[in-house]
Amino acid sequence: MIALSYSAPAVLVAEDEGTIAELRQRIRRSIAYRIAGLGEFHARATERQGLAAEVRAIRDRWRAGERAAATSLVTDAMLEAQAIVGPAAQARRRLDEYRRHGADEVCLTFPPGVAAELRMRTLEALAP
Repeated sequence: MIALSYSAPAVLVAEDEGTIAELRQRIRRSIAYRIAGLGEFHARATERQGLAAEVRAIRDRWRAGERAAATSLVTDAMLEAQAIVGPAAQARRRLDEYRRHGADEVCLTFPPGVAAELRMRTLEALAP
């Protein structure tokens, strides 16, 4: 049997809107870095999601040293497709969607700089 796993750039649980907005911005930067600063894998995977123009624009800004501009080009749709951030019930529903689509396991990852307390809260909230 082959296990199919999925790894998102970020999975974070937060309940208040201010924290969620801050985390979404942090994740946008992580996605921009993965697309533009980590070689070809993430860029190509994002292009296959139908986002080739966005990938080009992000990479152009990043390579020009305009990191904030590159980050601002990560759309809400890109963030939703590549990350899970929000209340625990919403995060569980999204993880269940991955399982329904064939993922046997989901690897939870966290963007750089996320406090250990938030990482633990996320793991506890999403534990089976």
